[in-house]
Amino acid sequence: MKVISFFFIFYENTHQQKASALQQHSHTLEETTTTVQQNTAYAHHAHGLALSAATVAQTTLLSKPIILALNATVEAARAGDQGGGVVASEVGNLAQSAATAAAAAAAREF
Repeated sequence: MKVISFFFIFYENTHQQKASALQQHSHTLEETTTTVQQNTAYAHHAHGLALSAATVAQTTLLSKPIILALNATVEAARAGDQGGGVVASEVGNLAQSAATAAAAAAAREF
């Protein structure tokens, strides 16, 4: 009987060890899944922040050529009123170039 009892205890201990190892493995997988889910949430948040930053950068970059074009138009009008034909023409060309550049930049996606 001692031999049978020994094998039964050995088998039971081995079985318990395997069950314990499986529980530990399962717990590790659950922790890994939670970490992956958190990292996914962080990545989505970072993506949203990047899109917001790109929108701000795009708005800032596009507003400068538009302001330049408006300023050049005003300067061309002033120069034209004072009879500076060459200056008015060059400033007018600058205004047109700035307006064209602003429109082209607005058509592109960042």
